Amino acid sequence: LYFTWTRSSWIAGAVLAVTIAIFYAIYYFWTHTYYEIKNDQLHYQSVSVKGQIPIRKINRIEAATYPNSGSPALAFQGLMIYYSVGKEVFIAPENSERLIEELKKENRRVKINL
Repeated sequence: LYFTWTRSSWIAGAVLAVTIAIFYAIYYFWTHTYYEIKNDQLHYQSVSVKGQIPIRKINRIEAATYPNSGSPALAFQGLMIYYSVGKEVFIAPENSERLIEELKKENRRVKINL
């Protein structure tokens, strides 16, 4: 089988490669973003942004909009979690009410502003 690369075949190949890369990036972001309560801590991860917050150090939770690109969230609407002194993280769980419910079980002092 003999194939000759023409200008149009290079363009088609480049478009296909870019399309595949975009879909892979979306898939990767989607499957590598999660929030989990484990061992009295709220664990969060979104690609390279990850961490954990001791639930007993959470002061308040407020409804918020996406503040910046350094947050572990895929949505524009979510929750701002304030903890310790002057620390905060924006998250966007699928079910905010359920997450708040679980956090309140561990720390009854959390103030909620939705």
